[in-house]
Amino acid sequence: MLAKYLLICGVTLSGLLLLPSARPTGNPVNGVVVRVNDKGDTVYVGNYRKSRLHGDWASWYSNRQRCDSGRLENSLADGTWKVWYPNGNPRFEYHFNARKLQALKDEIRRQPKSRYYTLSQLPPTEAALHYNARHIFGHQVQASSSLLLSQQVSHKPYAPEAIEKLTELNAQQGDNRYHPPFAEGLLHGTYTSWKQDGSVYETGLYLNGLREGMWEIFKEGNIKGVGTYRHGRPFGEWRYYSAQGKLLSWKRFDAKGHVAEEHAFSSKS
Repeated sequence: MLAKYLLICGVTLSGLLLLPSARPTGNPVNGVVVRVNDKGDTVYVGNYRKSRLHGDWASWYSNRQRCDSGRLENSLADGTWKVWYPNGNPRFEYHFNARKLQALKDEIRRQPKSRYYTLSQLPPTEAALHYNARHIFGHQVQASSSLLLSQQVSHKPYAPEAIEKLTELNAQQGDNRYHPPFAEGLLHGTYTSWKQDGSVYETGLYLNGLREGMWEIFKEGNIKGVGTYRHGRPFGEWRYYSAQGKLLSWKRFDAKGHVAEEHAFSSKS
């Protein structure tokens, strides 16, 4: 009877594997949870600790292609996070750091005179956008208007029921946006995104939530931009090339990321 009740409620105890998703109010989810659809196909596999994602995660589209995979630390993305298109081509490969995110948020709250993180020097609502997972994956997100600093700094983690709805949106493939199962993640490390045909769209490096160093960006018509970022802003010389490798234009950005000088090259040059 106990096992049947737990299966219906979708609660895990001591690592017990369960399938459905509903659960009694106030009863935490712990251990491994596997969600399947009506056809018996796996929708997602997640590890929970006190109803928060903690450990390995993976989900699938309705056509059985892998949608995403990664690891979470107390509902925060940590390490490599990979996302694929429904056709099997790679879509995103980002690197997150949960420990640095916690340190950054602590610095934003304390506002010390000497600060390690560049993001902590921004207004809290603006800084929080940089580790808002929906914002990172291309969703339109407005800065919080909350008066409480704690609410401005933190994005509430998703409950298991909300995570199921997000994975269902991904599995349906009708919405071309990706819905991550986590609310927060600080980008730190290599970053690559791809177009649906498998070609690279952007590749570079993030440092403590901001773009840094050399980047390559491929625009429409396979025009490639090559240049550097400093503290999240384009800086110095950027060059733009055609698909055939011909130099099309040149720009120089100042310390604030504004174009200070630019030049377009004619087809005869």
